[in-house]
Amino acid sequence: KSLENVHSECLLTFIITQVLDSNNLELHKTRCWALSLALLDGDLPLAKNLCSTIVKTQERLLEHVFPTHPILQSQRFTLAELEAACGNCQNAKRVLTKCMNGLLVTHGKDSQLYRKAELYLSSLQ
Repeated sequence: KSLENVHSECLLTFIITQVLDSNNLELHKTRCWALSLALLDGDLPLAKNLCSTIVKTQERLLEHVFPTHPILQSQRFTLAELEAACGNCQNAKRVLTKCMNGLLVTHGKDSQLYRKAELYLSSLQ
């Protein structure tokens, strides 16, 4: 599929949000799909906004069940990278710190992913 219509595809995501509940799985999958397209197209601000919405949805759905779920930590890491790429280093640090708190529980301090997050955080200082 051509990437030239990424913004039109995101309009589809907007329309779907008007019809579906914010916790709907199809809406979540559509947002993830739109995030992938925005990344492929190099539209980092759009990707950051979509990723932020995905993280907020995952936080809302997982907060009472499994707030340290590895999928959420992975998405937070992506969001931190996008925040930094868009020049929002303070937001990147905040999101990455939340990510690291979750990774500490799920992966441990000596895990490769936790160490990668730690190095990335120190590069943002």
